[in-house]
Amino acid sequence: MTTDVETWQLGHRTEEASGQALARWDRHPVTVVRPAKGVATGRFLCMTCDEAVDYVAASTRVRNRRLRWRRWRARAGCYAGRFLFVMMVLSAISPLPPAVLMATRGEWLLAFLLLPFTALYGWFATVALPYVHYREPAPRDDEKVRLATRSPVHELRS
Repeated sequence: MTTDVETWQLGHRTEEASGQALARWDRHPVTVVRPAKGVATGRFLCMTCDEAVDYVAASTRVRNRRLRWRRWRARAGCYAGRFLFVMMVLSAISPLPPAVLMATRGEWLLAFLLLPFTALYGWFATVALPYVHYREPAPRDDEKVRLATRSPVHELRS
């Protein structure tokens, strides 16, 4: 099995703007070696402070397997959301023709009692609407390359 090599950027905080949350960062490219299996740690040297910085990287195989599983779940959730949306829209529309028919016959009370179901199912359809669109899942923190320990002066970016 082979290892994968990626280029990331190691940032070193050089100065902090006074009174602001913004800071200046010196960035330089670093090579990250992903292991063939599992999770491994590595080390590279910060060019600004000459300090050794440890990183943790999961293998490409682990990352892809986790992403594939999350994509499958996202697609299944999207299809379930679409089905739920269609069912709720149909449930919201279906009481309307009988309600109109009852109202034309003078049965106003029964027609009026059917309208809360229309409103309720319409509300359910509105709540299900955001789940209809497929969103591509991004890698989580445990799948990305990250620093082994939190550092106030270093950060790692892709």
